[in-house]
Amino acid sequence: MSTVVDADERLARIERLVPRPGLPVMSEVVAEIAREADSYVAALDRFTRDGRAEDGLRLAVRFAPYWNARGLFAGGRTRLLALLETTTEISSTLRAQVLEQIGTMALEQGANEDARSLFEESLAAARDARDEIAEAAAYGGLARCALMAGDLDLARRHARACEQIHRARGDELALDQPLHILAYADYIAGDDERARAGFEVTLELNRRLGNRRAVGRELTNLGSVETRAGNLARAQQLCEEALRLALEVENPLLVTYCVINLAGVASAQGEHARAARLLGAGEAMIEAAGMTLNPGTAIEYERHVQRTRTALGKAECERAVRAGRELDRDAAIDYALLS
Repeated sequence: MSTVVDADERLARIERLVPRPGLPVMSEVVAEIAREADSYVAALDRFTRDGRAEDGLRLAVRFAPYWNARGLFAGGRTRLLALLETTTEISSTLRAQVLEQIGTMALEQGANEDARSLFEESLAAARDARDEIAEAAAYGGLARCALMAGDLDLARRHARACEQIHRARGDELALDQPLHILAYADYIAGDDERARAGFEVTLELNRRLGNRRAVGRELTNLGSVETRAGNLARAQQLCEEALRLALEVENPLLVTYCVINLAGVASAQGEHARAARLLGAGEAMIEAAGMTLNPGTAIEYERHVQRTRTALGKAECERAVRAGRELDRDAAIDYALLS
């Protein structure tokens, strides 16, 4: 593709696709952005060369869902930070949006304290702007940081603050994040009954509203709950459905979680050689994305690793894990779906 691009046209285009950063972006919109990703990157380059950092930030905060869905956290974070550092005066709303996106990428990379600081700065900027949507997004980020830190009570408080804002706004689609976080806190706490009920609420919400990426996320979360609860046939069905949907919406981040959760199902079923290969494939995906697992998945992941290592013995387990790591992405996905 030519690098000659009308940067202003690209900015206008992405502002139509993502009119309000901080609200959910449908997978179909992310896919449309992905089809023209090179042109948006070229527009960012043009804005940077021309010293138009504010316009670059307006584009970048709307391009961020693409970076996040593809697991491109390091590149997206670097871009946003570089643009932010070259600006002198931007609106408090834009500053809040940028800081929230950088915080999200830092969190996915495992830099929890950096993320928490960024979300706190975002919250302050949102309050200064009296921008409820940006405030809710910052609360959502702070809730996720609290989950990562193991402070479930604080996570619930932040999630409920986010929920309260969106309920007052009458935005049902935006309730996905806080309700998901509340269910996930129950999942981390080991309360399978409450976690199942919470994930089923968000699954039904997102099915009804057409948020397919979130549907896939909750399917694999429910699959993990059912794995832990011993409902293994149901777990297998949920996790496979989630993986197929993750492929349809072209979300590599979600694919990684699905492969890891299917490894957990195999381990719980006593299929330890298969589990170890899938764990190895999942490890390779995590490393390639430079990501850190969410805490509930991390807890169950370690449980599956220990169970499978004990069953196979350390040497045999390591051989199977290495074999899984050597699978390319397509082969790993095909293997994960061979139930």
